[in-house]
Amino acid sequence: MDVDLRIVHGAPDDEELAALMAVLTVLAHRRAAARATPGGGRPRRAHWDRTWGGGFQPCGSWRERDRTVMSFDPGSR
Repeated sequence: MDVDLRIVHGAPDDEELAALMAVLTVLAHRRAAARATPGGGRPRRAHWDRTWGGGFQPCGSWRERDRTVMSFDPGSR
């Protein structure tokens, strides 16, 4: 008998194993369906805009921000 799934810790009952197998079966069918469609399902993003609005701030950006605010607002000096 081939073993593809092994319980390492704990002792699940039959209902827990059935729920796990149901989830794994659904995931396997979704993956197979995505691979069968041209392009693998949904299109992939290039992520060229990943730093826009994502909260990433490069080192020293707070200094540059203060300089630009001071240069545009004469009352802040």
